[in-house]
Amino acid sequence: MQFEVTEVDNIKRQVNVSITPEDLAEIETKVVQQIKKSASLPGFRKGHVPVGLLKKSYADAIKKEVLESAISKYYIKVLDESKLNPISQGQISNLKFENVNAGLEFQIELEVEPVINLRKYKDLTVERETPVVTEEMIDESLEGIRQNFATVKVVDQAAEGHLVNLTIQELGEGDVPIVGRKYDNVVVKLGSGEFEPELEKQLVGIKEEEDRILRKTVVLPDAPADQPPKIESYKATAVSIEEQELPELDDEFVKNLGDDNLDTMEQLRDDIRQRMLERFEVRSKQQVHSRLIDEVLKENPFDVPESMVDNYLKSIAHDMQHKNPKAKVDEEAIRKQYRVDAIYEIRWHLLKQAIAKAENINVSDEEVFQKITLLPYSEEEKASIRNNDTFIEQIRQDMLDEKVKKFLELNAKITETKPDDTKDAGKSPSGKKTAPEKTETVKEKN
Repeated sequence: MQFEVTEVDNIKRQVNVSITPEDLAEIETKVVQQIKKSASLPGFRKGHVPVGLLKKSYADAIKKEVLESAISKYYIKVLDESKLNPISQGQISNLKFENVNAGLEFQIELEVEPVINLRKYKDLTVERETPVVTEEMIDESLEGIRQNFATVKVVDQAAEGHLVNLTIQELGEGDVPIVGRKYDNVVVKLGSGEFEPELEKQLVGIKEEEDRILRKTVVLPDAPADQPPKIESYKATAVSIEEQELPELDDEFVKNLGDDNLDTMEQLRDDIRQRMLERFEVRSKQQVHSRLIDEVLKENPFDVPESMVDNYLKSIAHDMQHKNPKAKVDEEAIRKQYRVDAIYEIRWHLLKQAIAKAENINVSDEEVFQKITLLPYSEEEKASIRNNDTFIEQIRQDMLDEKVKKFLELNAKITETKPDDTKDAGKSPSGKKTAPEKTETVKEKN
């Protein structure tokens, strides 16, 4: 056997393979012997047909079996000797095979993982939102806790702050009910602004089981100036009216929360502040890592093998079908929806492996098993994971992912900024918004 590998591009390889008549003769001998065991011709017992007659009578079957056996055998041998590691099954083309004496030639077209020539992955510049917890944010959290401990009492007449449970029927011309436009269990907190303000005002003073006709003026944006506005009408029936009674936010309230570590409102506020900071720290770290990945992908462009994208999308469709066996999964729609994500994830996976190799970043078996020990599972479940190579490899890859992202972070230029969505962050004592503060810091390298 002889073969020659040609690099078509960064992903594709073409292998020209030649099999000698001598190599094919060995395969043919085995094929003939196998067929001979079951072959039967008139005048001969099964297994005793002469080889020459057998080759003549079963010529097509022998030729087909020789071809298939030769391609299967030498396909594997080529991959082994060439050290190629294809990411999908190779395609056979340009087949030339007349008979054993003429030899066999064919081509194998393969896709391999792209060779990644790392350009830039250190000194990347990204922004990091500095976690900020304001007093207003703590107040909002306290109000949420307070709402959870609220009690309610039934009242006769609705006023601002009351919860009104309504049945609403949309009405047409002449206040005739519109079929299919009746809505039950519509709960409105008067004065909250969560319901249509014009309708909400008309609910003030409504009593339990009382019916009211509510009107709403609708001005169509493209209507002529002289056209009267449209009036929408609804019949609202008050099913129940309740008044919330909120507990006082004092030390007694804190003690009733049942946390032995908290006795005073000051301690509760500090606890909320710390929990928020921890949550914001996690979010900030995730944002930095996400931005670093975006930057490193931008700085190191390369094509992704189509077969890898195809396999990734197939796995998504398979997972969706597995989770919803009775549902009909539209694989074509999934391919369109997730193709961009698939390419992104594959590019990061390949680039991550390249960076890990360049920087000698790895995850040892000891680290993996230590990680398994810390998982919140039973000892029986942990033992099962330790004996599952797929789970172990997944854990290894997850840990490698974190190590590479940490490496990028330690070797990046990170600019600190205050988050835009913090309500009173970045304000001066006068309450005016000031320009975002930025401080550039260079993390120490390993």
